[in-house]
Amino acid sequence: MRQPRLGLNPRTLGPERLIQRLPSTMQLRILAVTTLVLLVVHLGESKLKIKPAKEYFNLCQMKDPELGDCIKNSIEALRPQLRKGIPELNIVPLGPRETPGIPELNIVPLEPLNIPRLELQEGGGNFKFRQVISNLTIHGLGDFRIDSIKVDIDKLYMEMDLRTPFMMFTADYEMEGKILLIPLDGKGDCVYNFSEDDNVPRADVTTIAYVQGELANRDGKDYMQVKDLRWTIEVKKAHSQFNNLFNGDKNLGVATNNFLNDNWEDAFKTYKHLPEEAFGVLFKDLINKVYGHFPFEELYLP
Repeated sequence: MRQPRLGLNPRTLGPERLIQRLPSTMQLRILAVTTLVLLVVHLGESKLKIKPAKEYFNLCQMKDPELGDCIKNSIEALRPQLRKGIPELNIVPLGPRETPGIPELNIVPLEPLNIPRLELQEGGGNFKFRQVISNLTIHGLGDFRIDSIKVDIDKLYMEMDLRTPFMMFTADYEMEGKILLIPLDGKGDCVYNFSEDDNVPRADVTTIAYVQGELANRDGKDYMQVKDLRWTIEVKKAHSQFNNLFNGDKNLGVATNNFLNDNWEDAFKTYKHLPEEAFGVLFKDLINKVYGHFPFEELYLP
């Protein structure tokens, strides 16, 4: 059973109440990834004044027969702020770090997204390893596009089809174990490129987010919160490069990297649950930051 673990401040471990109904092993896994996201995005409570929701979003009518399209357009219109960050909403940036964001919402940019540390353990089948990722930088999230949104407002359920033209991870790694029966051991820097290829230079990364919400009453008002968010990722190409494998043995390193890239589809299938879980928790946290500031009736007009 995989068990991602993090080197974190215990004060970030607040979301356990959200997952206490899950089996204990799943609680450990999801809580670990959740605390990773909180470490990345939490900036403390913003002391800046938050404006009414209509100042940030294009609001939608609950009874709008095209509600999905309205929500899609509202999120697309928000993308420039997400790239810059909205600090007063406590949301990290999807855009270049030099941009100011929206201070009163505490949403800071996600492009590139920086994750200080992630520790992963996996066991079973052809995929057994321990990997520590540090100084992880994710490029490309700020250029997401929404193809469609299906929504059932009465059930507080939504499906979002998204694509990202470009996505690349860079990081430092420590790794030991095996993927596809191939031994892996090393410590150095690595690159994952999920988009660019000689034949498909801008291959989209496609994702589907399944979002289940619930209402929570606070001070006599209902607030929407995401109860569950599942995230799937499909790529047209994946290329990885691990430098300094096997204590710098050049021949073994080249052979291993070539094998992983020649068999990228099978390799990607073995580890794609890791970014899926991380992104799922990341965007659940981001959405809840927005919803937590505004009553449901202020975001979805009757």
